[in-house]
Amino acid sequence: MMNKNSLNKAFVESFKDYAVQHNYIYLKKYDMFTKCSGTFLVKYFFVEKLSGLSKNEVGFSVSGNVKSVYSKSLKKDELKVSSIRNKQFVDIIKGYDNTYPHIYYCDDENAKTVMEKAFYDAKAGILSEIESVNSMEDYLDYCHRINTAQIRLATEFCGDSLAMIVADDHYDMTKTFNEFMTALKSKYGISYVNSVSKAYYTGLVEKISLDRDKVYINKDLYKKALNEAEKRKNANLTVLKELGLIT
Repeated sequence: MMNKNSLNKAFVESFKDYAVQHNYIYLKKYDMFTKCSGTFLVKYFFVEKLSGLSKNEVGFSVSGNVKSVYSKSLKKDELKVSSIRNKQFVDIIKGYDNTYPHIYYCDDENAKTVMEKAFYDAKAGILSEIESVNSMEDYLDYCHRINTAQIRLATEFCGDSLAMIVADDHYDMTKTFNEFMTALKSKYGISYVNSVSKAYYTGLVEKISLDRDKVYINKDLYKKALNEAEKRKNANLTVLKELGLIT
């Protein structure tokens, strides 16, 4: 019967050559390939076990992300909960138009074949996107376009929102909002866009760029945000040293 250990073994075997080529190391403690890019960015990807269609198989997705040292945490649970599955990466960039499965299914007999397919899909999607992030400017662009959830609510210091404050980011999320609406209109039509536009505007514009700007105009809050960012950086650098990702 296929289990998590068997799934992880198939994952490591299929992804290890790519990982070595791109200087990732496999953290057994985290069950993921991870590396630091420069001093302030952490990249990682892993196989996420999901429900199967029968007792003999498992479902899975390849997930990953990029985070900065200003994140709330770089511990395993935080990395996993803030990650994005491969299907979602390409959906957002290409307007929800791709053929990557939401979930792959495999058993002991076909695990290698299915995982190889997942690798080639991920290499064209999530892994390519992660590798394109090599500076704080790249990282914030990535957050603006792809993992928008991790930079929401800067006034509450949520997620990795303080990275925007440290970098003096002033990107207008209305641009991302308009891109999303155009993609949704092309795929689902104007009536669907009208039904979801308010929620998207709230999540992308109000909770990200407008909330971030409230920090800039409040001197006390701005000072607290910078102090908290420095504390997080120091704490996260300690975690990265303990994991052997930096010296």
